[in-house]
Amino acid sequence: MSIEGDGAVIQIEDEVDESSVPSSKRTKTSMAWEFFEKFFDDKALPKAKCKNCDKIYMARDGGGTSNLIKHSLKCVGRGNGSSYPPLDQEKYREKISEVIDGSLDKIRLCVKYIRGLEARKLKFVSCLKQLSNVTSKQVRQDLPIRWNSTYLMLETAIGQREAFTLLSDIDPYFDCLSNEELDKVKTIADFLKPFYDITVFFSGSTYPTANLYFSGVWRIHMKIKEVACVDHSEFEKQNQLCCMARRMEKKFDKYWNSYSVVLSFAVILDPRYKLQ
Repeated sequence: MSIEGDGAVIQIEDEVDESSVPSSKRTKTSMAWEFFEKFFDDKALPKAKCKNCDKIYMARDGGGTSNLIKHSLKCVGRGNGSSYPPLDQEKYREKISEVIDGSLDKIRLCVKYIRGLEARKLKFVSCLKQLSNVTSKQVRQDLPIRWNSTYLMLETAIGQREAFTLLSDIDPYFDCLSNEELDKVKTIADFLKPFYDITVFFSGSTYPTANLYFSGVWRIHMKIKEVACVDHSEFEKQNQLCCMARRMEKKFDKYWNSYSVVLSFAVILDPRYKLQ
């Protein structure tokens, strides 16, 4: 393009370097895409397929994701909800069914025994010093009504399993857990870890926002349903983890039954979720 003025012709570039213009397009950050992957069908139409049950939904650009979120809440094939391959539910149930009654109680007795007398504490500290690769944290006694304290007790005990074994060699009255029992305790700790992490995340925020709470509480709800809502009736009596999840579900329903009504306002107003 040119502009005439005072007899001179001034040339002006018509093209603009588009790379220098920042894009205002929002990135795809809806929590639904943790459970769905986008693809194009034979007619070149955008679709969203559930990573766990392979159910397919329409996924037009600019469309909402509320139907995808609703599906992820009740998907029977839901795995770990990450970008990794979905967890095999049958293998997971088999792993859960191996956790027997008594593993959690037995480790509580071990901790109680060590903390019962000062002489036992000193003996255990001596075992820790002999094992340089073992954590030097003191054994923790949990409060059965607080899942976070149970997780911290298990986490510490798992890191000190070699010290427990060494203590059983020098103290004939100490009843140490077997490696198999410690493996089962680790399964319980792995189940409780997401709850502990989210609790720490909440408590570490000075001003937690509603959308932060919704995402965190929603993930907790999904984790509990993953274990408790499956039909474990055939082995429920001997399944410590399943019973634990169901007790947690009752507490969750008692205190957070209406969380989706209040906290969902922030998600509805958040344009990233494209709810209609």
